[in-house]
Amino acid sequence: MTAEYTGQKIAELRKNKGMTQKALAERLSVTDKAVSKWERGLNYPDIVLFEPLAEVLDSTVLELLGLENESGDKVADAFSAISKEEKEKIRKELRIDGWGIVIRGTVLLAAAIWASKIFDNHQLYGLPQILTMGMIGVIGSVISSGVNLLRKLRFL
Repeated sequence: MTAEYTGQKIAELRKNKGMTQKALAERLSVTDKAVSKWERGLNYPDIVLFEPLAEVLDSTVLELLGLENESGDKVADAFSAISKEEKEKIRKELRIDGWGIVIRGTVLLAAAIWASKIFDNHQLYGLPQILTMGMIGVIGSVISSGVNLLRKLRFL
Protein backbone atom coordinates (compact mmCIF):
# COMPACT_ATOMS: atom_id res chain seq x y z
CA MET A 1 0.00 0.00 0.00
CA THR A 2 1.45 3.30 -1.14
CA ALA A 3 0.17 6.71 -2.13
CA GLU A 4 1.18 5.85 -5.71
CA TYR A 5 -0.92 2.66 -5.70
CA THR A 6 -3.90 4.46 -4.19
CA GLY A 7 -3.55 7.29 -6.71
CA GLN A 8 -3.45 4.88 -9.65
CA LYS A 9 -6.51 3.08 -8.28
CA ILE A 10 -8.44 6.35 -7.87
CA ALA A 11 -7.53 7.39 -11.44
CA GLU A 12 -8.49 3.99 -12.84
CA LEU A 13 -11.87 3.89 -11.07
CA ARG A 14 -12.61 7.54 -11.94
CA LYS A 15 -11.85 6.96 -15.62
CA ASN A 16 -13.95 3.77 -15.65
CA LYS A 17 -16.89 5.85 -14.46
CA GLY A 18 -16.21 8.44 -17.19
CA MET A 19 -15.59 11.19 -14.63
CA THR A 20 -13.16 14.05 -14.90
CA GLN A 21 -10.94 15.08 -11.99
CA LYS A 22 -13.06 18.21 -11.70
CA ALA A 23 -16.30 16.21 -11.48
CA LEU A 24 -14.84 13.96 -8.79
CA ALA A 25 -13.53 16.98 -6.92
CA GLU A 26 -16.96 18.65 -6.98
CA ARG A 27 -18.62 15.51 -5.61
CA LEU A 28 -16.17 15.48 -2.69
CA SER A 29 -16.06 19.27 -2.15
CA VAL A 30 -12.32 19.47 -2.84
CA THR A 31 -10.30 21.05 -5.63
CA ASP A 32 -9.37 19.29 -8.84
CA LYS A 33 -5.75 20.01 -7.86
CA ALA A 34 -6.24 17.85 -4.76
CA VAL A 35 -7.56 14.99 -6.92
CA SER A 36 -4.60 15.44 -9.25
CA LYS A 37 -2.17 15.17 -6.32
CA TRP A 38 -3.85 11.98 -5.13
CA GLU A 39 -3.72 10.44 -8.59
CA ARG A 40 -0.06 11.32 -9.01
CA GLY A 41 0.68 9.68 -5.66
CA LEU A 42 1.92 12.89 -4.05
CA ASN A 43 -0.33 12.39 -1.05
CA TYR A 44 -3.35 10.50 0.19
CA PRO A 45 -6.83 11.95 0.40
CA ASP A 46 -7.73 13.22 3.85
CA ILE A 47 -8.70 10.26 5.98
CA VAL A 48 -12.30 11.49 6.34
CA LEU A 49 -12.64 11.48 2.53
CA PHE A 50 -11.88 7.79 2.02
CA GLU A 51 -15.47 6.60 2.64
CA PRO A 52 -17.16 9.21 0.39
CA LEU A 53 -14.46 8.70 -2.25
CA ALA A 54 -14.98 4.95 -2.25
CA GLU A 55 -18.75 5.48 -2.47
CA VAL A 56 -18.49 7.87 -5.42
CA LEU A 57 -16.19 5.43 -7.23
CA ASP A 58 -18.40 2.40 -6.41
CA SER A 59 -15.51 0.82 -4.52
CA THR A 60 -14.37 0.18 -0.97
CA VAL A 61 -11.76 1.91 1.14
CA LEU A 62 -9.83 -1.35 1.35
CA GLU A 63 -9.80 -1.65 -2.45
CA LEU A 64 -8.55 1.94 -2.83
CA LEU A 65 -5.67 1.14 -0.51
CA GLY A 66 -4.96 -2.31 -1.94
CA LEU A 67 -5.80 -3.97 1.38
CA GLU A 68 -8.88 -5.98 0.44
CA ASN A 69 -7.11 -9.29 1.17
CA GLU A 70 -5.34 -8.22 4.37
CA SER A 71 -6.10 -8.93 8.03
CA GLY A 72 -7.69 -6.40 10.36
CA ASP A 73 -4.36 -5.74 12.07
CA LYS A 74 -2.67 -4.97 8.77
CA VAL A 75 -5.49 -2.62 7.82
CA ALA A 76 -5.18 -0.80 11.16
CA ASP A 77 -1.41 -0.55 10.73
CA ALA A 78 -1.86 0.82 7.21
CA PHE A 79 -4.22 3.58 8.37
CA SER A 80 -1.84 4.43 11.18
CA ALA A 81 1.02 4.71 8.68
CA ILE A 82 -1.05 6.98 6.42
CA SER A 83 -1.87 9.20 9.35
CA LYS A 84 1.80 9.44 10.41
CA GLU A 85 2.94 10.14 6.85
CA GLU A 86 0.39 12.91 6.36
CA LYS A 87 1.22 14.40 9.75
CA GLU A 88 4.91 14.52 8.85
CA LYS A 89 4.16 16.18 5.49
CA ILE A 90 2.12 18.86 7.24
CA ARG A 91 4.91 19.43 9.79
CA LYS A 92 7.41 19.82 6.94
CA GLU A 93 5.19 22.33 5.11
CA LEU A 94 4.68 24.31 8.32
CA ARG A 95 8.43 24.31 9.00
CA ILE A 96 9.10 25.70 5.53
CA ASP A 97 6.37 28.31 6.04
CA GLY A 98 7.82 29.29 9.43
CA TRP A 99 11.32 29.78 8.07
CA GLY A 100 9.89 31.68 5.09
CA ILE A 101 8.10 34.07 7.45
CA VAL A 102 11.25 34.63 9.50
CA ILE A 103 13.45 35.20 6.43
CA ARG A 104 11.00 37.56 4.69
CA GLY A 105 10.45 39.43 7.95
CA THR A 106 14.18 39.83 8.46
CA VAL A 107 14.60 41.23 4.94
CA LEU A 108 11.73 43.66 5.53
CA LEU A 109 13.24 44.68 8.86
CA ALA A 110 16.59 45.43 7.22
CA ALA A 111 14.81 47.48 4.52
CA ALA A 112 12.86 49.46 7.13
CA ILE A 113 16.02 50.21 9.10
CA TRP A 114 17.78 51.24 5.89
CA ALA A 115 14.85 53.54 4.99
CA SER A 116 15.01 55.09 8.46
CA LYS A 117 18.74 55.76 7.98
CA ILE A 118 18.06 57.41 4.60
CA PHE A 119 15.37 59.62 6.18
CA ASP A 120 17.87 60.62 8.87
CA ASN A 121 20.62 61.38 6.31
CA HIS A 122 18.20 63.66 4.41
CA GLN A 123 16.91 65.15 7.64
CA LEU A 124 13.37 63.98 6.99
CA TYR A 125 12.05 63.82 10.51
CA GLY A 126 8.54 63.45 11.80
CA LEU A 127 5.95 61.43 9.91
CA PRO A 128 8.37 59.42 7.67
CA GLN A 129 10.35 58.19 10.67
CA ILE A 130 7.23 57.59 12.75
CA LEU A 131 5.78 55.45 9.98
CA THR A 132 9.08 53.60 9.57
CA MET A 133 9.21 52.85 13.29
CA GLY A 134 5.61 51.64 13.13
CA MET A 135 6.53 49.35 10.26
CA ILE A 136 9.45 47.99 12.26
CA GLY A 137 7.03 47.14 15.08
CA VAL A 138 4.69 45.32 12.72
CA ILE A 139 7.60 43.50 11.07
CA GLY A 140 8.79 42.44 14.52
CA SER A 141 5.42 40.83 15.21
CA VAL A 142 5.56 39.05 11.83
CA ILE A 143 9.00 37.64 12.64
CA SER A 144 7.73 36.68 16.09
CA SER A 145 4.83 34.73 14.56
CA GLY A 146 7.29 32.77 12.39
CA VAL A 147 9.51 32.04 15.39
CA ASN A 148 6.48 30.95 17.44
CA LEU A 149 5.39 28.59 14.67
CA LEU A 150 8.86 27.04 14.58
CA ARG A 151 8.90 26.73 18.37
CA LYS A 152 5.54 24.98 18.41
CA LEU A 153 6.89 22.53 15.87
CA ARG A 154 10.09 22.24 17.96
CA PHE A 155 12.28 23.32 15.07
CA LEU A 156 13.92 26.15 16.94
